[in-house]
Amino acid sequence: MRANRVSALLLVAALSAAAWAQSWSEAYEQGLGAAKGKQWAVAREAFLNAAAMRPEDQSEPTRLPAPVTERREWRNGSPYSPNFLAAYSAYRSALEEKNDEVKTGILRTAAMELSTLIDKNQRSAETFYILNQIYIALNDAQMQREVETRWKAQPATWRVDASVLDPSEVAALAAITGQAVANNNQGNQSGMVNPTQVIGAGNQTGNQAGNQAGNQATTPPVPTGPSDRVPVVATKFALIIGNSESSLDNYKQSFAQNDANLLRDALLQHAGYADENTVILLNVSAEEIKNQAAALAERMPQDATLFLFFAGAGFNIDGKDYLAGVDVNGTSDTSRMVAKIDLFRPFFMKGARVFSFFQVRRAMANGRYFGEEVPIFGFLSQMQSTMSGGDVIGLMNSGSVNGVYTRALVAVLQRYRTNRVPIAEFGWQVFYEMRRVGGGTTGGGSGQTATLPALRNMGEDSRF
Repeated sequence: MRANRVSALLLVAALSAAAWAQSWSEAYEQGLGAAKGKQWAVAREAFLNAAAMRPEDQSEPTRLPAPVTERREWRNGSPYSPNFLAAYSAYRSALEEKNDEVKTGILRTAAMELSTLIDKNQRSAETFYILNQIYIALNDAQMQREVETRWKAQPATWRVDASVLDPSEVAALAAITGQAVANNNQGNQSGMVNPTQVIGAGNQTGNQAGNQAGNQATTPPVPTGPSDRVPVVATKFALIIGNSESSLDNYKQSFAQNDANLLRDALLQHAGYADENTVILLNVSAEEIKNQAAALAERMPQDATLFLFFAGAGFNIDGKDYLAGVDVNGTSDTSRMVAKIDLFRPFFMKGARVFSFFQVRRAMANGRYFGEEVPIFGFLSQMQSTMSGGDVIGLMNSGSVNGVYTRALVAVLQRYRTNRVPIAEFGWQVFYEMRRVGGGTTGGGSGQTATLPALRNMGEDSRF
């Protein structure tokens, strides 16, 4: 009789535990689903509901009720991070908020919640990174320095569920920490993002070249020519566009023309591009961009290489990327923009390997930002000068203002001095060059962070 009573009590306890696990787990899964659909307000509410039923985040796997001989773990060993993800969802919703006062309030709330997690010694790289991004958005340099000080104080070993982070954030974290960020989506056994997976325009996960790079410059390829100018490769072409003029004040880059000229000189001197194969366009309309691109593609041989650079205003409208001409009248005036895919198409038709670099402000608009579009066809590499939601920064140098991104491109080309530049390693070196924007050889920080190359039908060792 007593044995039966004990068995009954154990059964009741097991059923209660299962019901408890199901309640917070269902709310958590609802949050993940909403986050993956970019419904950030809904996601935040769901994560807060999960935290109300199971309050504390957990770095280690959650054991589920099971027989003694069987080990069962929730989501195959994923961390449980409702508080981190609630704060992250607030941050992402703030990026889409148009009212500045409301946006600031949401960012402050998210910052307070992330700081609380750090105070609990839940020190994850993701928490520090997002907190720093919030203070960048708030233009709060003092708090950025405080975050950096706390980051350096001791190792960040806490694990969080990073399955809904933006691919550009995953790439940045991989570069900062020197390892791929755990992709806890349903507890991937490897715990790492596939290093060769293309996961979005300008957003690629950590790779071997980046892990080798660390904060120090790797050994560059051996120069192929004399110190005055690297030998020209006849099958390499360049199209460089710098639009400083614009009626859109929030998107104007007054230094775009300077950048175009500086980059042209670097390609001719350090990367093996011929003068006659390098086209530079300054302050041009969308129609002129299309016409000049078509003319350049027409005289390129089959299977050639194209270096494409654009500095100016760009937008993503209904999932499609556009580059604005200087005559554009508004952020939705596609009649005076060139669709990015239309710019690529004539080169794809010639079988060209296109290595593209976009110095474009990537502000959120209707939940979208420039660079989200990834063409299916063609041989393509895309790099963005800043992360999603980020701005473009210029600095004075030798009496001239140039973009931080362009300065980094030129610095790495000067360092490599080769007519066969490896794209993946180049991308990592540009990333670190921008982090060292004030000088020095290690770490540092910048208000602008470049993405790594997003490759389509190309290998990481493809060269331009």
